[in-house]
Amino acid sequence: MDTEQTSVAIFFMIIVTVTIILCVLLYLYFAKLKADLKIDNLKNDRNIQQKLKEHTEVNDYYTALIPALSNKLQNKYGPAPQK
Repeated sequence: MDTEQTSVAIFFMIIVTVTIILCVLLYLYFAKLKADLKIDNLKNDRNIQQKLKEHTEVNDYYTALIPALSNKLQNKYGPAPQK
């Protein structure tokens, strides 16, 4: 091989090496983004579960409160008039 062919071969080897390094860095970057999205989704799921739990507790409270108030009113004023 003469020096021109050697220079061209070295040039292409450098290009291939840089391309491989860039591909690996891009892969790692997108893998990190994907992991961050999973973490954010898990945090959102926890927040949603907490809000659902709070709403369920409030709903259960009012569900139990309505019959109790109804019984209290019936005891105080008598049954509701029938149509």
